[in-house]
Amino acid sequence: MGARVQGDKTLHFRRFLNEQRRWLNYDAFARVCMSLGMNQMLVALSYYTIGVYVESNPRASLITLFGIQWLAVLLLRLDIVPGSNPIKEMWTVMLCVPVPPIYIGLLIAVFRYLGADDALISGFATPAFCLHAMWLFCVGHVLVPMGTNGTQIPKQLRTVLYLDVLSLEQDEAAQAIRITEMRDTAADLRHARAELEEKIRGVNDAERDAGSVSGLRRKNSEVSALAQQLKALLEEAQSLETGQGDSAMRAETRRAQR
Repeated sequence: MGARVQGDKTLHFRRFLNEQRRWLNYDAFARVCMSLGMNQMLVALSYYTIGVYVESNPRASLITLFGIQWLAVLLLRLDIVPGSNPIKEMWTVMLCVPVPPIYIGLLIAVFRYLGADDALISGFATPAFCLHAMWLFCVGHVLVPMGTNGTQIPKQLRTVLYLDVLSLEQDEAAQAIRITEMRDTAADLRHARAELEEKIRGVNDAERDAGSVSGLRRKNSEVSALAQQLKALLEEAQSLETGQGDSAMRAETRRAQR
């Protein structure tokens, strides 16, 4: 049963990998929330600057607005990993992030100077909100969770990407451990089945020599222990076996079930 002891040593590692994937998802989406929260906070700060200071000091208000939007674009450039078409993505960011607040700021400054009606200003402001909606749609499209084996994280976000740097190595290690454990379990199944069959043959030989069937022989503690051991190993083998399970493992499981 040396293989069984060796296989048990990998249980904690497999459990660690499973739990790590769960917490990696939590950590990744917490970082997504922080990044988007900062972006939306800068948008809100831009409109606050427009609303409070554009009438009293339009020049300072617009300079502050440009500075805030430059910071917003810079943070997005740091956070988001360029995709297959970086030029298109850059123009999308420029159109959807700095343009709406700057457009609204200039619109209010010019129309207030001309003495335009509030309803007219509201009508001209509609495209800015359409661009904000377009930005949220782009965010939902870009930050799509990607990954396998229980790890679904938005890898287009740079602050999330480095969390999964060991994913490939861990998956390969987990697969190697799983294959080793399956083969160890198959060997244990084969050994336990052989022991049980040998014991049952001994009981049958004793009954044949005695000329009678004895329930006590068939229910003795050694036979029961071997049967329970085989049952436990069979359950473990079935839990390890998947669609890509080892062929030796599947064959040994079928023989043990018979």
